[in-house]
Amino acid sequence: SVKESINQAQKDKLAQLDSITASKKHHISSYFENLSGLLVSVANTTTTSDALYYMGRFFKNLEQYNNAQLELDEGLDLNKVKKELTKHYEEKYINDINFDLSNVDSKKDVLKYLPQSNNGLIAQYTYIEKNEAKIGEKNDMPNELVFSSAYSLNHKKYHNTFNTILKKFKLYDIFLVDLEGNIVYSTFKEKDYGTNLKTGPYSKSGIAEVNNKAYTLEQGQVAFSDFKPYEPSYNTPAAFISTPIFRNEGRIGNLIMQMPIDVIDSIMSFNNKYEEAGLGKTGNINLIASDYKMRNNYRFIDNLTNKDIKSAKTTISFYEIKTSSAIKAFEKGKGSGISINNNGVEVLSSYDKFKIFETTWAVISEIDTDEAFDEVINLNIVL
Repeated sequence: SVKESINQAQKDKLAQLDSITASKKHHISSYFENLSGLLVSVANTTTTSDALYYMGRFFKNLEQYNNAQLELDEGLDLNKVKKELTKHYEEKYINDINFDLSNVDSKKDVLKYLPQSNNGLIAQYTYIEKNEAKIGEKNDMPNELVFSSAYSLNHKKYHNTFNTILKKFKLYDIFLVDLEGNIVYSTFKEKDYGTNLKTGPYSKSGIAEVNNKAYTLEQGQVAFSDFKPYEPSYNTPAAFISTPIFRNEGRIGNLIMQMPIDVIDSIMSFNNKYEEAGLGKTGNINLIASDYKMRNNYRFIDNLTNKDIKSAKTTISFYEIKTSSAIKAFEKGKGSGISINNNGVEVLSSYDKFKIFETTWAVISEIDTDEAFDEVINLNIVL
């Protein structure tokens, strides 16, 4: 009978969705485990502890070194440095930050974004303003430096190692932060470089949060800050992981990695091959955190009218999915059945929850019941 066929089709489809849910849960967990392993391994190399030790030490000497150079008529004029950096921020940074989002800080005066210390200003001027690489490629640094110092010699010595790790593992950025909160090194060179995470313009952000946590961690432990808009990355969502760095048994600061959104996204979307994965034309797979906001991009993002999503061009940390499946996933964990999706459509749904560090996420795989049962109903009509 049609009823029996539909029951069997439902059973088969839910089993397939269960398998998709389990596979994505495993993929995402593995990705974070690998990333965490990478972070801890890199933090515990002599190269990294030396890099932080020397760059941290010489970062704090940049102004002093510059003053000595000025006496030889060879240093940087700090008024000129500040003026040119301010112009750079006005023309190439602030107007490109997306402030049209409901969960971000509003635009501030340009001087509020600059590093507060002269050391930070010199570092940004040298490696951002006078770096001839385009924005988004500043890690490739094609030109000679405008200001040579003990810091720049050490930067040159260690930068290629971190840049290789960044590219090989598709990271967004890698940071070294000293005990005072100074970002003394960044591979990608956005506007957080050279600022202070305790007192500077980004002291309330996700990176400051994981940095503060890392000061209290033991060797090999990892802190995580979940995806949310991050101003130095133009308010695109960013997540960070951090771990402490020790040298000769003493704590000297932290290693922080900024995670890319596209790796998680391509895992969740099967590289956009939804139909081949068994999700047909209406199926979807959503990764959500306990705030019920998505952590991947929604398959049908183009159909959404939410102002934030239209503006940000992503559903990550913006699109809320608080369906019965989502609620059950966080309350009970693994389950499946018929439910109603965010658009009020009846779907077959499979879900499960899992831990990412101290955070709980859930995976929900769904397909419209109409599509899932279509073949069975058509077949029975023909028969």
